[in-house]
Amino acid sequence: MDLISENWEYGTPLPDAEAELAKMRRNLRRRNWKLVFTSVVLVIAILISGVQFAVPAIEKQYWDPTVCSYLETVPDQELNMLVYTELFGQGQILMPPEIRKTGFASYDVEACFLEWESQHALTSLSYRSAAIEKGVWKEDVNFWNELQRGIIYRYPDLAGSDLIMEKQAKNQALLQELPDYVQIRASLTFSRDLSMKGFDRFTDQYSGSEANFIWAVLRSGDVGRSCGIHLTEYNSQRYQPSFWDTTDYPDLFPERYNWSAADMEQHVLSLLRFASDQVQQGTGIIPDWADADIYNTYLAYMEQNGVKVYGCYVITSPKVLLEMLESGEVSYIDLSEAWIGV
Repeated sequence: MDLISENWEYGTPLPDAEAELAKMRRNLRRRNWKLVFTSVVLVIAILISGVQFAVPAIEKQYWDPTVCSYLETVPDQELNMLVYTELFGQGQILMPPEIRKTGFASYDVEACFLEWESQHALTSLSYRSAAIEKGVWKEDVNFWNELQRGIIYRYPDLAGSDLIMEKQAKNQALLQELPDYVQIRASLTFSRDLSMKGFDRFTDQYSGSEANFIWAVLRSGDVGRSCGIHLTEYNSQRYQPSFWDTTDYPDLFPERYNWSAADMEQHVLSLLRFASDQVQQGTGIIPDWADADIYNTYLAYMEQNGVKVYGCYVITSPKVLLEMLESGEVSYIDLSEAWIGV
Protein backbone atom coordinates (compact mmCIF):
# COMPACT_ATOMS: atom_id res chain seq x y z
CA MET A 1 0.00 0.00 0.00
CA ASP A 2 2.85 2.32 0.84
CA LEU A 3 4.59 1.41 -2.39
CA ILE A 4 1.52 2.22 -4.45
CA SER A 5 1.05 5.54 -2.71
CA GLU A 6 4.69 6.38 -3.24
CA ASN A 7 4.52 5.63 -6.98
CA TRP A 8 1.36 7.62 -7.40
CA GLU A 9 2.81 10.61 -5.69
CA TYR A 10 6.10 10.64 -7.61
CA GLY A 11 4.94 9.39 -11.08
CA THR A 12 5.53 11.12 -14.53
CA PRO A 13 3.96 14.60 -14.53
CA LEU A 14 1.19 15.45 -17.01
CA PRO A 15 2.13 17.79 -19.92
CA ASP A 16 1.35 21.52 -19.71
CA ALA A 17 -1.88 21.94 -21.76
CA GLU A 18 -1.32 25.65 -22.50
CA ALA A 19 2.19 25.05 -23.79
CA GLU A 20 0.99 22.24 -26.04
CA LEU A 21 -1.78 24.41 -27.47
CA ALA A 22 0.68 27.22 -28.18
CA LYS A 23 3.02 24.78 -29.91
CA MET A 24 0.15 23.45 -32.05
CA ARG A 25 -0.88 26.99 -33.01
CA ARG A 26 2.70 27.79 -34.06
CA ASN A 27 2.84 24.67 -36.19
CA LEU A 28 -0.50 25.48 -37.81
CA ARG A 29 0.55 29.06 -38.56
CA ARG A 30 3.85 27.85 -40.01
CA ARG A 31 2.03 25.38 -42.25
CA ASN A 32 -0.52 28.02 -43.33
CA TRP A 33 2.27 30.44 -44.25
CA LYS A 34 3.92 27.70 -46.29
CA LEU A 35 0.64 27.06 -48.08
CA VAL A 36 0.16 30.79 -48.77
CA PHE A 37 3.75 31.21 -49.94
CA THR A 38 3.48 28.15 -52.19
CA SER A 39 0.21 29.45 -53.66
CA VAL A 40 1.71 32.89 -54.33
CA VAL A 41 4.74 31.32 -56.00
CA LEU A 42 2.47 29.15 -58.14
CA VAL A 43 0.34 32.17 -59.15
CA ILE A 44 3.47 34.17 -60.07
CA ALA A 45 4.82 31.23 -62.04
CA ILE A 46 1.52 30.92 -63.90
CA LEU A 47 1.49 34.64 -64.65
CA ILE A 48 5.08 34.57 -65.88
CA SER A 49 4.33 31.55 -68.04
CA GLY A 50 1.29 33.35 -69.42
CA VAL A 51 3.35 36.38 -70.32
CA GLN A 52 6.15 34.31 -71.81
CA PHE A 53 4.07 31.78 -73.71
CA ALA A 54 0.34 32.55 -73.81
CA VAL A 55 0.59 36.25 -74.73
CA PRO A 56 3.05 35.69 -77.61
CA ALA A 57 0.85 32.85 -78.85
CA ILE A 58 -2.17 35.17 -78.92
CA GLU A 59 -0.07 37.95 -80.45
CA LYS A 60 0.88 35.66 -83.32
CA GLN A 61 -2.71 35.91 -84.52
CA TYR A 62 -1.82 39.42 -85.68
CA TRP A 63 0.62 40.45 -88.36
CA ASP A 64 4.15 41.32 -87.25
CA PRO A 65 5.39 44.07 -89.63
CA THR A 66 9.01 43.52 -88.57
CA VAL A 67 9.10 40.02 -90.07
CA CYS A 68 11.48 39.67 -93.02
CA SER A 69 9.81 37.13 -95.32
CA TYR A 70 11.61 38.13 -98.52
CA LEU A 71 14.90 39.89 -97.79
CA GLU A 72 16.84 38.98 -94.68
CA THR A 73 17.44 42.54 -93.49
CA VAL A 74 14.35 44.30 -94.88
CA PRO A 75 11.01 44.10 -92.99
CA ASP A 76 7.93 43.22 -95.04
CA GLN A 77 6.27 46.49 -94.05
CA GLU A 78 9.15 48.45 -95.53
CA LEU A 79 8.56 46.66 -98.86
CA ASN A 80 4.83 47.44 -98.62
CA MET A 81 5.51 51.12 -98.02
CA LEU A 82 8.05 51.30 -100.86
CA VAL A 83 5.61 49.79 -103.34
CA TYR A 84 2.78 52.05 -102.22
CA THR A 85 4.97 55.16 -102.37
CA GLU A 86 6.08 54.34 -105.89
CA LEU A 87 2.56 53.69 -107.15
CA PHE A 88 0.91 56.76 -105.61
CA GLY A 89 3.60 59.08 -104.23
CA GLN A 90 4.07 61.13 -107.43
CA GLY A 91 7.86 60.85 -107.29
CA GLN A 92 8.45 60.96 -103.54
CA ILE A 93 11.24 58.66 -102.40
CA LEU A 94 10.91 56.74 -99.13
CA MET A 95 13.94 56.25 -96.92
CA PRO A 96 14.07 52.98 -94.90
CA PRO A 97 11.39 53.50 -92.22
CA GLU A 98 11.86 52.78 -88.51
CA ILE A 99 9.36 50.24 -87.18
CA ARG A 100 9.28 50.05 -83.38
CA LYS A 101 7.22 47.71 -81.17
CA THR A 102 5.25 49.64 -78.53
CA GLY A 103 2.94 47.07 -76.94
CA PHE A 104 0.71 44.08 -77.57
CA ALA A 105 0.63 43.71 -81.40
CA SER A 106 1.28 47.46 -81.62
CA TYR A 107 4.01 49.26 -83.57
CA ASP A 108 5.02 52.83 -84.35
CA VAL A 109 6.29 53.65 -87.85
CA GLU A 110 8.52 56.66 -88.49
CA ALA A 111 9.14 57.50 -92.14
CA CYS A 112 11.27 60.02 -93.99
CA PHE A 113 10.44 61.08 -97.56
CA LEU A 114 12.69 62.81 -100.08
CA GLU A 115 11.81 64.79 -103.17
CA TRP A 116 13.65 66.24 -106.12
CA GLU A 117 13.88 69.97 -105.51
CA SER A 118 16.06 70.67 -108.52
CA GLN A 119 17.22 68.82 -111.59
CA HIS A 120 20.24 67.36 -109.83
CA ALA A 121 19.50 67.66 -106.11
CA LEU A 122 17.43 65.29 -104.01
CA THR A 123 16.39 67.12 -100.86
CA SER A 124 13.24 68.26 -99.04
CA LEU A 125 13.17 65.98 -95.99
CA SER A 126 9.70 65.26 -94.65
CA TYR A 127 9.17 63.15 -91.50
CA ARG A 128 5.82 61.46 -90.89
CA SER A 129 4.37 59.01 -88.36
CA ALA A 130 1.94 56.09 -88.54
CA ALA A 131 1.03 53.05 -86.44
CA ILE A 132 0.06 49.42 -86.83
CA GLU A 133 -2.32 48.08 -84.17
CA LYS A 134 -3.40 44.43 -84.22
CA GLY A 135 -2.51 44.19 -87.90
CA VAL A 136 -4.35 47.37 -88.91
CA TRP A 137 -2.43 50.21 -90.59
CA LYS A 138 -3.33 53.59 -89.04
CA GLU A 139 -1.80 56.64 -90.69
CA ASP A 140 -1.81 60.29 -89.73
CA VAL A 141 -3.65 62.74 -91.95
CA ASN A 142 -1.59 63.44 -95.07
CA PHE A 143 0.91 60.72 -94.19
CA TRP A 144 1.45 59.95 -97.87
CA ASN A 145 1.17 63.62 -98.80
CA GLU A 146 -0.51 62.82 -102.11
CA LEU A 147 -0.65 66.36 -103.42
CA GLN A 148 -2.15 67.05 -106.82
CA ARG A 149 0.87 68.50 -108.58
CA GLY A 150 -0.56 68.25 -112.08
CA ILE A 151 -3.94 67.89 -113.70
CA ILE A 152 -2.84 64.66 -115.36
CA TYR A 153 -2.95 62.73 -112.10
CA ARG A 154 -6.67 62.93 -111.45
CA TYR A 155 -8.06 64.23 -114.72
CA PRO A 156 -6.02 62.69 -117.54
CA ASP A 157 -8.54 63.34 -120.30
CA LEU A 158 -9.19 67.06 -119.81
CA ALA A 159 -6.16 68.27 -121.74
CA GLY A 160 -8.21 69.19 -124.82
CA SER A 161 -10.92 71.19 -123.05
CA ASP A 162 -11.32 74.94 -123.68
CA LEU A 163 -10.46 75.80 -120.07
CA ILE A 164 -7.28 73.77 -120.17
CA MET A 165 -6.22 75.13 -123.55
CA GLU A 166 -6.65 78.67 -122.23
CA LYS A 167 -4.43 77.82 -119.29
CA GLN A 168 -1.99 76.17 -121.69
CA ALA A 169 -1.63 79.41 -123.65
CA LYS A 170 -0.80 81.31 -120.45
CA ASN A 171 1.76 78.69 -119.42
CA GLN A 172 3.37 78.79 -122.86
CA ALA A 173 3.64 82.58 -122.72
CA LEU A 174 5.24 82.33 -119.27
CA LEU A 175 7.77 79.76 -120.48
CA GLN A 176 8.82 82.09 -123.29
CA GLU A 177 9.57 84.85 -120.78
CA LEU A 178 11.61 82.77 -118.32
CA PRO A 179 15.42 82.57 -118.67
CA ASP A 180 17.09 79.21 -119.38
CA TYR A 181 18.84 79.06 -115.99
CA VAL A 182 15.46 78.65 -114.28
CA GLN A 183 14.41 75.08 -113.52
CA ILE A 184 10.76 74.07 -113.53
CA ARG A 185 8.92 71.11 -112.08
CA ALA A 186 6.07 70.34 -114.46
CA SER A 187 3.63 67.60 -115.37
CA LEU A 188 3.29 66.62 -119.01
CA THR A 189 0.26 65.15 -120.74
CA PHE A 190 1.04 63.34 -123.98
CA SER A 191 -0.97 63.82 -127.15
CA ARG A 192 -1.57 60.06 -127.15
CA ASP A 193 -0.84 57.22 -124.77
CA LEU A 194 2.68 55.88 -125.18
CA SER A 195 3.81 52.29 -124.84
CA MET A 196 6.80 51.78 -122.62
CA LYS A 197 8.93 51.54 -125.74
CA GLY A 198 7.49 54.81 -127.04
CA PHE A 199 7.97 56.50 -123.68
CA ASP A 200 11.57 55.26 -123.58
CA ARG A 201 12.18 56.84 -127.01
CA PHE A 202 10.62 60.12 -125.83
CA THR A 203 12.84 60.39 -122.73
CA ASP A 204 15.96 59.44 -124.72
CA GLN A 205 15.57 62.65 -126.71
CA TYR A 206 16.30 64.61 -123.53
CA SER A 207 18.84 62.32 -121.92
CA GLY A 208 21.89 63.67 -120.13
CA SER A 209 21.54 66.95 -118.29
CA GLU A 210 18.58 68.42 -120.18
CA ALA A 211 15.78 66.90 -118.12
CA ASN A 212 15.20 64.78 -115.04
CA PHE A 213 12.15 62.55 -115.59
CA ILE A 214 10.81 61.71 -112.14
CA TRP A 215 7.54 59.76 -112.29
CA ALA A 216 5.55 58.23 -115.16
CA VAL A 217 1.74 58.26 -114.89
CA LEU A 218 0.06 55.09 -116.17
CA ARG A 219 -3.28 54.56 -117.85
CA SER A 220 -5.09 52.56 -115.19
CA GLY A 221 -8.73 52.41 -116.33
CA ASP A 222 -11.74 54.37 -115.13
CA VAL A 223 -11.05 54.35 -111.40
CA GLY A 224 -10.80 58.07 -110.63
CA ARG A 225 -7.07 58.17 -109.97
CA SER A 226 -4.04 56.72 -111.69
CA CYS A 227 -0.91 55.04 -110.47
CA GLY A 228 2.66 55.49 -111.64
CA ILE A 229 6.29 54.41 -111.35
CA HIS A 230 9.60 55.99 -110.40
CA LEU A 231 11.95 56.92 -113.21
CA THR A 232 14.96 57.84 -111.07
CA GLU A 233 17.47 55.53 -109.44
CA TYR A 234 17.84 55.59 -105.66
CA ASN A 235 19.13 53.05 -103.14
CA SER A 236 18.12 50.01 -105.22
CA GLN A 237 21.00 47.83 -103.98
CA ARG A 238 19.44 47.65 -100.50
CA TYR A 239 16.55 45.72 -102.05
CA GLN A 240 18.70 43.24 -104.04
CA PRO A 241 17.36 43.65 -107.61
CA SER A 242 18.59 40.22 -108.73
CA PHE A 243 16.76 38.42 -105.90
CA TRP A 244 13.34 39.23 -107.36
CA ASP A 245 14.07 37.62 -110.75
CA THR A 246 13.28 34.19 -109.31
CA THR A 247 10.09 35.26 -107.51
CA ASP A 248 6.54 36.05 -108.64
CA TYR A 249 7.61 39.71 -108.82
CA PRO A 250 10.49 40.02 -111.32
CA ASP A 251 11.96 43.53 -111.59
CA LEU A 252 10.14 44.60 -108.44
CA PHE A 253 13.19 46.65 -107.45
CA PRO A 254 15.13 47.19 -110.68
CA GLU A 255 18.28 49.13 -111.41
CA ARG A 256 16.69 51.90 -113.42
CA TYR A 257 19.86 53.24 -114.98
CA ASN A 258 20.03 50.29 -117.38
CA TRP A 259 16.47 48.99 -117.69
CA SER A 260 14.68 48.36 -120.97
CA ALA A 261 11.07 49.01 -121.98
CA ALA A 262 10.32 45.33 -121.26
CA ASP A 263 11.84 45.70 -117.78
CA MET A 264 9.63 48.73 -117.15
CA GLU A 265 6.50 46.78 -118.10
CA GLN A 266 7.50 43.86 -115.91
CA HIS A 267 8.20 46.26 -113.07
CA VAL A 268 4.72 47.80 -113.28
CA LEU A 269 2.98 44.41 -113.26
CA SER A 270 5.16 43.15 -110.40
CA LEU A 271 4.35 46.20 -108.28
CA LEU A 272 0.62 45.60 -108.72
CA ARG A 273 0.86 41.84 -108.12
CA PHE A 274 2.90 42.36 -104.96
CA ALA A 275 0.48 45.00 -103.64
CA SER A 276 -2.52 42.81 -104.47
CA ASP A 277 -1.01 39.74 -102.77
CA GLN A 278 -0.21 41.76 -99.66
CA VAL A 279 -3.82 42.99 -99.44
CA GLN A 280 -5.10 39.40 -99.77
CA GLN A 281 -2.79 38.37 -96.91
CA GLY A 282 -4.17 41.18 -94.77
CA THR A 283 -0.84 43.03 -94.71
CA GLY A 284 -1.23 45.48 -97.58
CA ILE A 285 -1.89 49.22 -97.74
CA ILE A 286 -5.08 50.40 -99.48
CA PRO A 287 -5.59 54.02 -100.59
CA ASP A 288 -8.28 55.72 -98.51
CA TRP A 289 -10.12 56.63 -101.73
CA ALA A 290 -10.20 53.05 -103.08
CA ASP A 291 -11.49 49.59 -102.21
CA ALA A 292 -9.43 46.49 -101.52
CA ASP A 293 -9.66 45.39 -105.17
CA ILE A 294 -7.88 48.46 -106.55
CA TYR A 295 -4.65 46.66 -107.45
CA ASN A 296 -6.47 43.81 -109.20
CA THR A 297 -8.48 46.39 -111.15
CA TYR A 298 -5.31 48.13 -112.33
CA LEU A 299 -3.63 44.82 -113.09
CA ALA A 300 -6.53 43.44 -115.12
CA TYR A 301 -6.75 46.66 -117.15
CA MET A 302 -3.04 46.68 -117.99
CA GLU A 303 -2.89 42.99 -118.80
CA GLN A 304 -5.75 43.48 -121.24
CA ASN A 305 -4.74 46.84 -122.74
CA GLY A 306 -0.99 46.92 -122.21
CA VAL A 307 1.08 49.17 -119.98
CA LYS A 308 0.64 52.70 -121.31
CA VAL A 309 2.00 56.06 -120.16
CA TYR A 310 -0.21 59.12 -120.63
CA GLY A 311 1.96 61.63 -118.76
CA CYS A 312 4.94 62.18 -116.52
CA TYR A 313 6.58 64.56 -114.07
CA VAL A 314 9.82 66.25 -115.06
CA ILE A 315 12.27 68.91 -113.88
CA THR A 316 13.84 70.82 -116.74
CA SER A 317 14.35 74.26 -118.31
CA PRO A 318 11.70 76.48 -119.99
CA LYS A 319 13.44 75.94 -123.33
CA VAL A 320 13.09 72.14 -123.16
CA LEU A 321 9.43 72.37 -122.13
CA LEU A 322 8.73 74.59 -125.12
CA GLU A 323 10.49 72.10 -127.39
CA MET A 324 8.29 69.32 -126.03
CA LEU A 325 5.17 71.33 -126.81
CA GLU A 326 6.35 72.25 -130.29
CA SER A 327 7.18 68.62 -131.09
CA GLY A 328 3.48 67.74 -130.89
CA GLU A 329 4.14 64.78 -128.58
CA VAL A 330 3.06 66.78 -125.53
CA SER A 331 -0.43 68.26 -125.54
CA TYR A 332 -0.42 70.00 -122.16
CA ILE A 333 2.10 71.21 -119.59
CA ASP A 334 1.11 72.13 -116.06
CA LEU A 335 3.73 74.17 -114.17
CA SER A 336 4.19 73.36 -110.49
CA GLU A 337 7.29 75.10 -109.19
CA ALA A 338 10.23 77.11 -110.49
CA TRP A 339 13.61 78.04 -109.00
CA ILE A 340 17.11 79.09 -110.00
CA GLY A 341 18.83 76.01 -111.41
CA VAL A 342 21.73 74.28 -109.64
